[in-house]
Amino acid sequence: HFIHEEQSDGSVRMKHTTYEDPQWEKREFLASTDERFRPVNAYTGPDGCMYVVDMYRGILQHRVYVTTFLRKQILERGLDKPIGLGRIYRIVYEGASPQKPTMRENATRPMLSKASSAELVKTLAHPNGWHRDTAQRLLIERNDGSVAGAIADMATSHKDHLARLHALYTLAGMDHLDYFTLSFAVEDEHPKVRTLALRVSAKLLKAVVKGSEEQDQQDLLNAVLANMKEKNPEILRQLAFTLGGAKAPRVGDAVRQLLLAHGSKNEIREAVLTGLYQRELEFLQRTLADEAWTKKTRETEQLIKDLTNCVITEYQPARIARLLGLAADQQGNAAWRGQVIIDTMVEVFTPRGGKRGPKPIYYETQPKAMLALAAHKDDKINAGAKKLEEYIKFGAPPPPAVPVTPLTAAQQKLFDTGKVLYGQTCAACHQLSGLGEEGKAPPLLDSPFLLGNPQQTVRIVLQGVTGPITVHGRTYNMDMPPLKGFTDEQIAAILTYARREWEHTGDPIEPGLVTQIREATKDRDAAWTEKELLKIK
Repeated sequence: HFIHEEQSDGSVRMKHTTYEDPQWEKREFLASTDERFRPVNAYTGPDGCMYVVDMYRGILQHRVYVTTFLRKQILERGLDKPIGLGRIYRIVYEGASPQKPTMRENATRPMLSKASSAELVKTLAHPNGWHRDTAQRLLIERNDGSVAGAIADMATSHKDHLARLHALYTLAGMDHLDYFTLSFAVEDEHPKVRTLALRVSAKLLKAVVKGSEEQDQQDLLNAVLANMKEKNPEILRQLAFTLGGAKAPRVGDAVRQLLLAHGSKNEIREAVLTGLYQRELEFLQRTLADEAWTKKTRETEQLIKDLTNCVITEYQPARIARLLGLAADQQGNAAWRGQVIIDTMVEVFTPRGGKRGPKPIYYETQPKAMLALAAHKDDKINAGAKKLEEYIKFGAPPPPAVPVTPLTAAQQKLFDTGKVLYGQTCAACHQLSGLGEEGKAPPLLDSPFLLGNPQQTVRIVLQGVTGPITVHGRTYNMDMPPLKGFTDEQIAAILTYARREWEHTGDPIEPGLVTQIREATKDRDAAWTEKELLKIK
């Protein structure tokens, strides 16, 4: 038990006592009476000792979560001071001495950077974790293909599972993984090794291969599928991630079996959905053709709902029309599946609780699926389709209240570039539909901060914005980081896209404006507040 005693010169002296009282059994071996003691990390050092990083701060909470009561406590007890006194403790096991380096004679510290690649491969099996980590990093940085075979041998045959783990990580980092090695590793006796092998197998299973590689990929897939009956939750979760992204046709059946058995677990279901990104409609179509999914269970209903939600979030009219067709095709004992699709669509499109729904989708002619739904034998599907008529429309959309100037060729190029960049970055929080996501980001759909004063919009992207901020009458107390690393033209492209997508009629953003505002705000690091933004003319 350590007690900090700050000296008059600012240094800190540590007093410690070893407790043998039974009350300390299985308790923390390191604690402090100083409220500022904040151990944030613990590492094994090259000498075998433990190194504890003490941030030494009285208060760590984000300002958003500092309540009035907590603020009072902080100020009364002076927890906001002192700062700048972080430290690192080295903890030596009682009765043992720090280990001496082994790579060089008479060295005062390990010199792994001077070691040969062959020596580093051996070090992947070192009993000390620091040595293993460092050897792994150096091998990846060097990317010396001459030792790839030796690393692969270690990954499949070394008696220590930690050595096998580091060997696999190293091969992945060097991009020297091969089907043969992974086929062994995904059947490893140790669950940690098998989980990692499944994880790094995903890249090879995603690839489209031909010729001799095709059989190798099938052999690897067979080894991966051998884990389907596994009960270890960590292995099952990684199996779901890996299979969700694999492209081989027969993977779909395996994924559906996995979901039937474990789909009630959110982490398994969401892992599969992650790998199916932008292939959800096709997976749903094949799932509805599978007789095993005719019976209504918690697992089957939730998956159909999740897949439907994903397709709507894409906000692609052609794919939503196909989704409507799938719902209309569900008859007899399978009618409940069509009802789940329609009810989910109504739920997503209907605004509630201050949350915006997607804008109505317009088709040139009425989708045949809507006619089929209206004539469906199931009354509940009829009723749901009737509600959808408010959001699924045909004919020309109403003209905008303000005439829109068509994009020039250069502006259209910005729009097209921005669409790609938005999907790669902004959509993770704001969604492809522009509707935002609860707990992540407010909607961009009709947002005054997107469509209003471009001086505000560009500043938000350049320096970020910090809440509270009000959009459509709802307050969002969250932060948006700046888009670092993007050029002025890329930022202009993203904003031009967002100001014209989803039936928006905002003027495009020219790269020159971004350059001008970047120069004017070059000395600012802090994110903007709503109050500051509203003052900008």
